[in-house]
Amino acid sequence: SCDELAEAMLIIVNNSFGIFKDSLLQTTAREYGFARTGEKIQTAMQEAYELLLESGRAKEVEGKVLAV
Repeated sequence: SCDELAEAMLIIVNNSFGIFKDSLLQTTAREYGFARTGEKIQTAMQEAYELLLESGRAKEVEGKVLAV
């Protein structure tokens, strides 16, 4: 689900010292076992990313994603 992906992204962000959005989406996909990111996976990751930012638990600063 989108919520689950957003939660996974937050864990990755918390374990990183600023991670670029593209790297975050790719790392999250890899954690879920996706070797390739097709259109459907990219869309799901983007929606989860937007949910994470909208929730206020992470923010983008100078291109890097940081936990709030």
